[in-house]
Amino acid sequence: MRILNRTESKAAALASELGSDKAVHGSINQYREYIEDATIVINTTSMGYSGDIVALPEGRDRQFFDISYGKVAVPQLAHAEAMGWRVRDGLTMLVAQAAFSFEIWFGEKPDMKSGLRRCMLAMEALK
Repeated sequence: MRILNRTESKAAALASELGSDKAVHGSINQYREYIEDATIVINTTSMGYSGDIVALPEGRDRQFFDISYGKVAVPQLAHAEAMGWRVRDGLTMLVAQAAFSFEIWFGEKPDMKSGLRRCMLAMEALK
């Protein structure tokens, strides 16, 4: 497992929290050293908000997940898909976080499929 972060100490803390003594941690700037062997890449950077993208090598049908969603994520996801990665945006994660928070507050978990469908329709309306 390789965990990279802009703040290397946060990558080290996450590796420790996950209990993996074999986890490699380091700076996000090292991603090119590890990306060829990655099975999944999870982009949590805010690069899309400034119009930048994470340059990716050939995906070979590996998974690329960007926690951004909507217009901001489109260029990154299009690049990843063009490079042969299977892509997902962060809308599903957002809906799941909302559902679990709702459950904590009100003791009942809403239907996530319905919530996701509604959010997807709302995102389509914004295009």
